[in-house]
Amino acid sequence: MAQRKGSMSLLPEPEAEKSQPLQTSPPLQTSPQAVVSNGRARQVAQPKFARGAPQARSSKSLPPKKEASTGCESMAGKAGSIHYTQPQVQARLMEEPPMLNYSGRQGSLSLLPDLPVKPHRDVCAARPDEMEAEHTDLPQDDVQEASNLSLQDWAEGHHYGDKDSRKEGHTTPTSGTQTPRTKALSEPNSDSGPETMERVFSLSALDSLLQDPEGKADLRHQLELDELEDRRPKYTSRHLNRPVVVVSSEVNPWSKTGGLAMVAGSYGYEFAMRGHRTMVVSPRYAAYDGAHYVGYTKIWLDGREHEVQFFHLYQDLGDGNGTDYIFVGHDCFRRGGLYCDPHTGKEYLDNLFRFSLLTVAALEAPLILNIRGHTFGQDVLFIANDWQTGLLPVYHLYKYRRNNTYRNSRCMFVIHNIGYQGKYRLSKFPIDSYLGLPPDAIDLLQGEDLNLRNDCMNLMSAAILASDRVLTVSPNYAAEIQSPEGGQGLHEILQQKGHQQRMAGILNGIADEWNPKTDPHIPTNYSLRNFDEGKALCKKELQRSLGLHEDPGAALIGFCGRLCYQKGVHLITQIIPWLLTYESSAVLGRVQVILMGKGEDTYANQLSDAENHNKGRVCGYVGFDPKIEHRMLAGCDFLMMPSQYEPCGLPQMYAQAYGTVPVVHETGGLKDSVSGLWDEHRDRETATGFLFCGFDENHLKERMYQALEVFHKKHDLFRQIQMNGLRKNYYWPQAIDEYERQLDWTLDSDAAVS
Repeated sequence: MAQRKGSMSLLPEPEAEKSQPLQTSPPLQTSPQAVVSNGRARQVAQPKFARGAPQARSSKSLPPKKEASTGCESMAGKAGSIHYTQPQVQARLMEEPPMLNYSGRQGSLSLLPDLPVKPHRDVCAARPDEMEAEHTDLPQDDVQEASNLSLQDWAEGHHYGDKDSRKEGHTTPTSGTQTPRTKALSEPNSDSGPETMERVFSLSALDSLLQDPEGKADLRHQLELDELEDRRPKYTSRHLNRPVVVVSSEVNPWSKTGGLAMVAGSYGYEFAMRGHRTMVVSPRYAAYDGAHYVGYTKIWLDGREHEVQFFHLYQDLGDGNGTDYIFVGHDCFRRGGLYCDPHTGKEYLDNLFRFSLLTVAALEAPLILNIRGHTFGQDVLFIANDWQTGLLPVYHLYKYRRNNTYRNSRCMFVIHNIGYQGKYRLSKFPIDSYLGLPPDAIDLLQGEDLNLRNDCMNLMSAAILASDRVLTVSPNYAAEIQSPEGGQGLHEILQQKGHQQRMAGILNGIADEWNPKTDPHIPTNYSLRNFDEGKALCKKELQRSLGLHEDPGAALIGFCGRLCYQKGVHLITQIIPWLLTYESSAVLGRVQVILMGKGEDTYANQLSDAENHNKGRVCGYVGFDPKIEHRMLAGCDFLMMPSQYEPCGLPQMYAQAYGTVPVVHETGGLKDSVSGLWDEHRDRETATGFLFCGFDENHLKERMYQALEVFHKKHDLFRQIQMNGLRKNYYWPQAIDEYERQLDWTLDSDAAVS
């Protein structure tokens, strides 16, 4: 491979016993570093990072003075509005897995801040093939004590990179992580008895469906050819040649605790299918099949260097399209959980360190990784997701853009749930000595909190201010979080972003696999043409397999989700006796309920009690079985989602695709994706479900009664609502059309902060 100006020196992976940490030099100097390449000594200049006077921030990025968060529980505020935007270097290369470093140009980046250099400690010198899978247990301190424990102390006590503590072999964490290919689901049980449900860790488990990229691409092609499906893209980006880099703390199917992983996985697939060169960067929580080691680099954090490794997996989607998955390896990621200790439920004390490391590694990857012949380069679009990657726009601005790197790149930040913001005590995690950021970054990072007051670092608010565009996962949620009730203390800076026309809400899509025409996990496939027969058979099989009375005339209501207050589980369990009580109008009583979920013990016990007291009429199961979830969607008449708040929500869209009628609380993405039957004549042709206002038992009862009355007494109207839902298109191609528009507007606009 020919060397080019500004290219990376081709350094082979050193042998494990010879691996040496990067030798640092005093800041503002350039010193030669001897490295070994193909058996010969080579001198490589160590880049310098010269900081001048703090650069003034753009005035439009300065947030107004914020009131302290009130901690309001209501997320349904309608104040505020959504504002949509109007249209308007070569990096170093590798031949072998090398020590990766980005330098060689004027204004080049060094990950070493201009701070006094602390004595170096070999924190991760061993090569990945030496690394063990032993999961480090956290101290059992309260989460609030995290600020009292420095990362250095924590690392010293837990042997970050200590060879003596390593051993061969690997034990894959089971919580929230799965390999790309999983065992195919079995066909419906043909036995007469109730089916045994398999406990898994994730809801809406797409990782148990089509994991073969060719199979997914073939399915998409078939649906595009089907005129009734109409999955073809409606918008073509002006910047299809611009690479997209998605950064997420979890990505389906390798790591997952909820919807974030599923959306991140869909980003990787959908942008690649459109023709973008696409990279997805996420932590390496376990050893993933097919992911190969491609190199490592050194990152300065918490006053010293840390070595991170890069592992690459390519998924070929056909027609020249594909996705590059980059997994960032470091000891801090190799535990049983993604964010919390699975044994205690307590948050890991070093999460700030873990996800700061991820964001810097993600910013380095496009510059230094030779992926299939060349790097992604500088002219990319970053998509950061939630607080865990909130520092990416900040590092992008202060450590790269202001040092003439990534000048033409842009960064979009997606808010999936504003309730989790990533707050830390500034006095314990200084932005200069800990994060390696210049002092003026305090303007973005300082937040407010009722407990921490002004000693608060808020990663989500910093990301909002530093990013070039803010997106949320539904239009209504974008409006809600600009209100004092829904903004969780960030409504003012979000309003400011909206007034700058740099904010939008895009409803998430659903994957092609959620389709009754092709779903291999339901008793029979059906579509508009054979809906009545197919739906009836799926309902009968669902009742039989779960031990319910086989009554085709009973209203079968399902719930599938986390067992917690936010999902409104308490409302469902409160109204079950009312639903099952026969009364003279014949609306109530002839009802069956299926509840499936995993979460808080209080609600889990309520599910079990509901089944035990109503055998044959209620099925309550603590856990998740993806097979049953698919069969519930195909066999139920109603899906209940009384969530207190729901940024987007996916089950209500799955339900409509299967002709199951959702009954939902009017909030967030539920309001965007369910058209309510408010007037039986006016809304007959548009209604796809029932919405209720007011997060309480009485409002849910009122709307549920209306839904059951339509089911039992107005069969034609109920079938029309089912047909309306079946005709809806909530699949990802439609959502990506809107993402492509936002991508174009972002790339055609000036940087929000320079």
